[in-house]
Amino acid sequence: MRRVLVTCGRRSESATALVAALNAAGVTAVRKLNLARQPGANSLVVNWGTIVLPPWEANGAKVLNLVLAVNKWEELKTLFAGGIPTIPFIKPWDTYAGGVAFSTDVWLPRSLHHHGASDLRRLRAGRAFLTRRLTFTKEFRVHVFEGKSIRVGRKAPRPGATVHPWIRSYATGWDILYDTAAVQGMRSGWREIAKRAVAALDYDFGAVDLAIEAETNRAVVLEVNSAPGLDTPATAQAYARHIAAVARGD
Repeated sequence: MRRVLVTCGRRSESATALVAALNAAGVTAVRKLNLARQPGANSLVVNWGTIVLPPWEANGAKVLNLVLAVNKWEELKTLFAGGIPTIPFIKPWDTYAGGVAFSTDVWLPRSLHHHGASDLRRLRAGRAFLTRRLTFTKEFRVHVFEGKSIRVGRKAPRPGATVHPWIRSYATGWDILYDTAAVQGMRSGWREIAKRAVAALDYDFGAVDLAIEAETNRAVVLEVNSAPGLDTPATAQAYARHIAAVARGD
């Protein structure tokens, strides 16, 4: 069995939870912070959100998520080029060149790197790109690992919290519930879109934020998380099971 190294370029409770879940599953796993040190040839490296990794595969190590999108703008462009239904997006200067009036009621300024929709909560011009504001009836998070949907959650208001009407993140009063309603509310076609989104980015795994548009009932991809929050033990265990199978060579 390969030894598992979980590498993350920043402090991450989720990476720590993944290591713990792997060890509990009987896999020798550690956090790897020193990227300059070459892992052993019989290692499995799980890239938890680091944009650029050394060429470890050339030295015999196996790497999951070897190459990541450099930012959210490039991610959306790659998804669109791969035929994935995404939220509409444009560069800010294209709005003026195309005669589209800039309005935060229609176009939402986004930064190249946004976490928890922090940039949407501080709207201002001068961002790197814009996404069109759509009305959604539902929003899901679909965890995909090597072409399989391994866990599905739904965004739901957190009891007692002040909830933002359309920015669905933890900071705005929303939780992700992994319950029967999430599974029953997820259509197979929507799940396939999430799988295709991860494949279009050439990722081994990722968590897809998938929203259902009110007017058309179509699913659109908001983003793909290469270092998803493992906010429940069961989510960490789901990833650990599949990573352990890769480490064993199953």
